[in-house]
Amino acid sequence: MFRAIVNTATPINGAGRLVFAQIRNAAAQASAAKTAAAPRTKTVSIYRWNPEEPSKKPFLQEYKIDLN
Repeated sequence: MFRAIVNTATPINGAGRLVFAQIRNAAAQASAAKTAAAPRTKTVSIYRWNPEEPSKKPFLQEYKIDLN
């Protein structure tokens, strides 16, 4: 009995294992739902100008970046 108290690496059998597995799965599903619900995007604007075409005016070009 003393060994069971001191040894923290004793395996969990039966229903205990099932409970821990359900807790892990619920936590994983909750975090997956949060990331799927809110897509993270960022828009970056680049100021463009081509010196080889001086008649063409400079312009802003936007790029959308997915941060997930």
